[in-house]
Amino acid sequence: MSGLGLDLDCELDLNLKFERDKDLSSLTTLGVGGRAEYYIEPDNIEIFKKLFKLNLNKYILGGGSNVVFPDENFSGLVISTKKFNKIEFDNEFVSVQAGCSLAKLVAEANKNNLSGLEFAVGIPGTIGGAIFGNAGAGGHGVAERVTELIILDEQGDLRILSLKDFSYSYRNFEINNIDKNKILILRCELKLRKDKQELIEAETKKYLSKRINQPIGRSAGCTFKNPKDCNLSAGKLLDDCNCKGLECGDAVVSEKHANFILNKGRASCEDIKNLVEECKRRVFNETGVMLEPEIKFI
Repeated sequence: MSGLGLDLDCELDLNLKFERDKDLSSLTTLGVGGRAEYYIEPDNIEIFKKLFKLNLNKYILGGGSNVVFPDENFSGLVISTKKFNKIEFDNEFVSVQAGCSLAKLVAEANKNNLSGLEFAVGIPGTIGGAIFGNAGAGGHGVAERVTELIILDEQGDLRILSLKDFSYSYRNFEINNIDKNKILILRCELKLRKDKQELIEAETKKYLSKRINQPIGRSAGCTFKNPKDCNLSAGKLLDDCNCKGLECGDAVVSEKHANFILNKGRASCEDIKNLVEECKRRVFNETGVMLEPEIKFI
């Protein structure tokens, strides 16, 4: 590997513990990818700020639930948010650090008799990543609950954003006049609502029941977004175009749900890419609909 140009004095000064040659496939739900030259799991804002100001190639990793790393090694630094995961409640408002898992957040909200996130039950990943892609289900998205964000901009400076500073739509979140790919969401504030425990539990069970048809195995969640100008879901289009069971290497389109690609064992990034392209080609040739991937190739 090429080396980051980080000397020992720099590491000691920042009091950072970098891991070298980190296996990236172990950090994603799909289990695909090479190795990271450097890897770190910060647990406070000051470390994130220092890392952001380092002049090197960086990638921010949340829960790794919709990410496909390349088979080649990643030259640079992968920064994980997994240890930055605290939750604080203040009546109907919830302050959440970016690395908090959606599973933990939904469970804690339910315990506090707060409704509004039941749709997110069963969605993997972290709240930071969920906001970034406006993850959701049943016509709802996480971004609709966000009232404030604290971010690091590309210069490594803290900024507080309010509702007027961002917008969202289906599986999309944008920050006004800022390239979201160059910033890090550190913390968010969500507005929920008080409700009866039995009603929250019933709503949660309703969304869980809809996940029964999702396949078990290593995947990155739904492969494609549902198309905007079509009454059919991506899964239905893929099913109608006979994509179930398609294989490339150890990557296979699930027989249970056509919008899931599974890693049977040692699938490569190229296997996943080729299978995604074949599914897109089949659906476009037969229906004229161009599917847009929901998973992100790094």
